[in-house]
Formats: sequence, structure tokens, C-alpha cells
Amino acid sequence: SRTVVTTKVSTIPKTNTLSLSLISQRALFDNNLLGTCAFGMGTDLAIHYYLVSCTTLWQDYPQITAKVNLGVDSHPVKLSVKHQFGGNNGDNESGQQRDGVVSYAWGPMGIETKAVLNRTLS
Repeated sequence: SRTVVTTKVSTIPKTNTLSLSLISQRALFDNNLLGTCAFGMGTDLAIHYYLVSCTTLWQDYPQITAKVNLGVDSHPVKLSVKHQFGGNNGDNESGQQRDGVVSYAWGPMGIETKAVLNRTLS
């Protein structure tokens, strides 16, 4: 497995500060898990955000993601489950693809639960 590193330099609005973002992704445990680490830092040496996440890559099973972050949003801990079903693989005659996401997040602003169902028409 290989590590993919992405960098980005940009300006922070209404300041004279540049921002550097660094994102590293790597498939772990024989491509069963995707690990991501990201952080953003300014030329003022302040860390603006930090994120660590792991996502399962199992075939024929729901995708599970666990995230821990600082500065990205108001919920520093998030667990989500995504399941895709239907599509053109014979499970659904009309060729429609559906996916559902259920997530639970915790933070100083409280607890957030979310459920979303999407359908793609072809």
C-alpha cells in the first residue's frame, strides 16, 4: 500500500497570513482500512485544525468511519456508517442506486445524530 500526501497553500481571508494544509492518506491492514491525517497551520505558526480518521474498506459491508478533529467543526468526535445498495449489479432491476448514512457526533455543543437516504436515478 502507498501513502498519498496532498498539500495546499492559500491565504486566510482578511489577514496577511498564509495557510498550509497537509493531508496524508494510507491504506492499512491489507487495504481493509483507510487512515487519514490532516492539519492546517498558518505562517503565524498557529494550528488551525487537526483531523484523524479511519474508514473501513470491506467489500459487501457497510463503510464505517471514525473521526476525531479539532477546529474542523463543533463536534470533535464523529462515528458514521454508510451502506450502498441497489445499482446495476442485478440487485435492483431499474438500475437505481441508493445509499444510506447514519452518523453520531459528540462535542461541547451537544450530541448530533443524523440519518440520510439518497437515491441516484440513471
